Amino acid sequence: MFFIKLLILSLTVESVTELFTKSIFFYPLRKLLFKGKKNVICLFLHSLLDCGYCTSVWVSMFISIFFVTSFNLSNKVIINYFILVFILHRLSNLIHFLIDVIKLQKEKLEL
Repeated sequence: MFFIKLLILSLTVESVTELFTKSIFFYPLRKLLFKGKKNVICLFLHSLLDCGYCTSVWVSMFISIFFVTSFNLSNKVIINYFILVFILHRLSNLIHFLIDVIKLQKEKLEL
């Protein structure tokens, strides 16, 4: 059950990251932030949404808040939290990489 939870949460992190960084739904928000580069907050959010790797760290941190007690990785909740953040972040990036490889292979087959 432990690994199934990790897989589901990693897929969730990957999905939310993709929604924020590439979806049409969030395009108006990204466009607004990209125009406001003179504002420090807009610049930070622009940098964050421009990098899927960076966004997945923050998404992992947010999602881990709700699920940290489901994983008993150590005696301390705070240590569990950071371990879970790093695991979800890395697994979601691995999933993202695999999706990119599949897309690339599909594109090669279509040529």
